[in-house]
Amino acid sequence: MVRIDENKCNNCGACIDVCPALVIEEKNGAAVFVHSRSCIKCWHCVAVCPKGAVECGEFPLSEFPAISGLKPLPTPAAARNLLLARRSVREFKNERIPRELLEEIVGIASSSPTGHNAQAVRLAVISDKELLEELDARIMKTFKKIIKAAANPVSETVLKTVGADLFASMLADQKDAFERFEAADGDKRMHVFRGAPTLIVAHYGTDSLSGKDDCVIALRDISLMAEAHGLGCTWIGYLVAAAHIDPAIKKKLGVPLSDILAQAVILGWPRRKYKRAIPRKPLNVKWID
Repeated sequence: MVRIDENKCNNCGACIDVCPALVIEEKNGAAVFVHSRSCIKCWHCVAVCPKGAVECGEFPLSEFPAISGLKPLPTPAAARNLLLARRSVREFKNERIPRELLEEIVGIASSSPTGHNAQAVRLAVISDKELLEELDARIMKTFKKIIKAAANPVSETVLKTVGADLFASMLADQKDAFERFEAADGDKRMHVFRGAPTLIVAHYGTDSLSGKDDCVIALRDISLMAEAHGLGCTWIGYLVAAAHIDPAIKKKLGVPLSDILAQAVILGWPRRKYKRAIPRKPLNVKWID
C-alpha cells in the first residue's frame, strides 16, 4: 500500500511519471494512489520522490538508502574491466569463505531484477564439505550411467523420454576426457565442484513465469560481487542436468522436488591468477536505426 503525504508532496509528478502500472494518478493537482490491485510493488515511486513524501507499507522509508550515499559508483572503465577480467575458475585453495562474506555476496541478489517484480528466486548455499563430496560422487556416478546408456541404442528412447538425450550426446562426445580424468592422480581426477568450498544453487517454483531467467540474473550478480571480492567462480550446468535425471540430488541440496533447479555456481579463492583477459568471437549484432 502506497501512502502519499500531501504535506510533504510538492506535486512534481515524478511518482506518476515512473509508475509502470499507472496506479498513481493526478487528481485536483495532487498525486493519488488509486489502483492498489495493480501495484507490482516496485517502489519506484518511493525511490524517485525528492521530498520523501511517498512511503509504502512493506518497508519503512529509512530502508531506502539515498543513491548519493552509495557512492562511489564504478566508472564505466572499472565496470568494463571487471567484466573483462572475469574468468571461469576451476582451481581453488583449500580455504573456506567466511560466512559474513558469503552473506554479503548472496545478499546482493535481493536487488537483482525479476520478471513482473515477482522476487521468487530461491537460493541454497552449501559449504558442508562432506555433503559437497557426496554430491560430487553421486553426479559422477550418474554421468557414468548416462555415458554407458548413450552407447546402447536400446537406451536412446529412454534418454529422450526423460529429456536427457542431448546431455547424453554431449557426455558421449567427452568420453575420452572422462577416461583421462579417471586415470589421473590426485587433484587432476574429475571433480564436478573442483574442490570449491561453496556451492550456490538457484531454484524457483513452477508458478513463476520468468523463474529461470530471474535465477540466472541473480547468480550473475552474485558471481560479479564475488569477483569484486577476489573470489573465483564458475557455472556448474552439470549439476542441473544430473539433478534432472536423479531427483535425489535436489533433495540433498534442500531443493523441493516440486521446484525447478535453474542454475548453480561454485565459489572459492583462486589458486592461480590469470594474467590476460581472453578474447571472444564478435557478437552477432543486428543494428536497426
